Amino acid sequence: MLGSSDVIAAPRADGVAPLKGDWTNRDPEITDFLTRHGKAGVPLYVVVPPGKPDAPILLPEC
Repeated sequence: MLGSSDVIAAPRADGVAPLKGDWTNRDPEITDFLTRHGKAGVPLYVVVPPGKPDAPILLPEC
């Protein structure tokens, strides 16, 4: 569902840059990102508002 063309197109239409991290091989940078946001694993959905890189919004996993 997250990979559907409608879901992919909607944020881009609003100037949002989606980013997907692949944690298959336990990349240390992704592990650090998860830890900084109080998570031990995936999925993790985060919205970073424009101009507020220090105020991420964590979305529910379901």
